[in-house]
Amino acid sequence: MAKVPKTITASEPIEEVKKITEPIGQKNVAGIQINPAIEDTLTARVDQSYVDNCYVEASIVKMLGFSGAVYENEDTATTDDPRRFETSSKKLRDLIIQVSGNDQLFGNVTNQRYKVAVGEAIGFTRVDLSLLYFKNAAAGQNGTVNILGVEE
Repeated sequence: MAKVPKTITASEPIEEVKKITEPIGQKNVAGIQINPAIEDTLTARVDQSYVDNCYVEASIVKMLGFSGAVYENEDTATTDDPRRFETSSKKLRDLIIQVSGNDQLFGNVTNQRYKVAVGEAIGFTRVDLSLLYFKNAAAGQNGTVNILGVEE
């Protein structure tokens, strides 16, 4: 049997053709429907943004170079009172603290609770050294604290 084409008369309305705005069956790893035309554009934008940020960071590092004087200090307790290396603001970009002699407790002006045992070291990034206090972990057991850092 041959197919007979349908004849449309003036009285029958023609359905509007719907524009497909999203491809069918294409989803990203999160299961969200995607449009590859838009996805490629977004990926290109992200990649360019990443490149721009890397360029800016590289430029800043190049401008700064190796800057900042080396800070080195040592303090041995003579009492059990909290102490600090600096009484006025001394900002360090990076620092390493090592304890010898006896255990020490570190913290702020009010509380020193973080214990660092003999032979252990701790490190910080971007700290105002005048705000870092330390004291003997046990009364009468005087310890020594060594610090090595880079000033801002």
